[in-house]
Amino acid sequence: MLRLLEGFFRRWYLYLVPVLVLGILGFLSVSGTKSKFESSGTFNVESSTVLSDLSGTASNQTFGETPADTTSKRISAILGTDQFVKDVATRAGLDQALASGKITAAWIRSSLSASATGANLVRVVAVNEDPQIAQRLAQSAIDAYVQSVIDAASSQSTAAVSFFGDLIATYQGNVDQATKALNDYVAAHPSPALGARPEDEQAELSRLNAALTQAQTALSSAEGKRQDAELSTEQTKADLGQRLRLVDAPVLPLAPQPKMKTMIMSFATFLILGFILTIGALVTATVLNHTILSAADVKDRLGVRLLAVVPEGSGKPVRAAKAPKVKAAKEPKEKAAKQPRRSAEAGSGRAAQVKQLPAGTRRARPGAAGAPARARTGQARPASRTSGTGTGGWPG
Repeated sequence: MLRLLEGFFRRWYLYLVPVLVLGILGFLSVSGTKSKFESSGTFNVESSTVLSDLSGTASNQTFGETPADTTSKRISAILGTDQFVKDVATRAGLDQALASGKITAAWIRSSLSASATGANLVRVVAVNEDPQIAQRLAQSAIDAYVQSVIDAASSQSTAAVSFFGDLIATYQGNVDQATKALNDYVAAHPSPALGARPEDEQAELSRLNAALTQAQTALSSAEGKRQDAELSTEQTKADLGQRLRLVDAPVLPLAPQPKMKTMIMSFATFLILGFILTIGALVTATVLNHTILSAADVKDRLGVRLLAVVPEGSGKPVRAAKAPKVKAAKEPKEKAAKQPRRSAEAGSGRAAQVKQLPAGTRRARPGAAGAPARARTGQARPASRTSGTGTGGWPG
């Protein structure tokens, strides 16, 4: 997991390219979504009826499936055949558009769907940008399926009717020939006025009568079987008419479907696909990458103990630090001591006297007898204020 995260954050901008590209494609795909109308019809499906129970022709259902589940699967399967799609287009009035190429069989298949809404109810839904076409497609799909079931169930009986019809025509010709042969022979050999016919004539008449009887028997049998086949066809139609009974006919939709949910789901599908591609690329790159990416890889791959890790630099060359500039200290300038000026104050009896001390000597502090005097060279002691009576001050 650490290697996955390390590999992702090293080149995260590359791994997010599939998400960004598929996100853009998803936005472009949903931005052109048009409003569609939905029309649906519901019909009831029964596994058996009273007529089928009496005739012993109840349908066989798959174990664990309801009649509605079986029927919805059959509709979805039969939608894959071109013959059924052409039948739906013809009933909906779209056969010319299908023949000219304006619409395709795939377009019709994508507009139709069937689902079970209960144990015996099947819902057929048609979605189209035109509300009238949606209604016609839903109704045509239901009618075409019911008719296909009837045709499939009655196909054998219909074929039997056709077969026995052809056979009856043949048998009728045999009867006509046998009747003509008998009449011609009787006309050619009339019965004698007195006595019985000769034995040879009686034998020929017996043979002609037997041929006629045999032809009539075959004709009657064929006619009876044809009637049975016709009865079976009508019985099948009546039985299926009860098994597949329309409950709610498709109506004309008045408002389009809400498309915001569809747009969000389509856009989310593109994003999820982008994330799947990103994760797949990240896992593949991590598996194929055998370089050492972290401190844990050193011990796992090399089996040695890690002592230190040198941090990664920024990639820029390191420049030597500049030495700070040191300013030269300026020598302090010595100021000459001010010489006191003598001034006489008005009303004072005496002037202040300033005694110049010798150079290199310092006056001892009062009360600190015996303390050595600190030498002070190169600078004169400034004049101090003398004490006295009366008013005095610094010389001006």
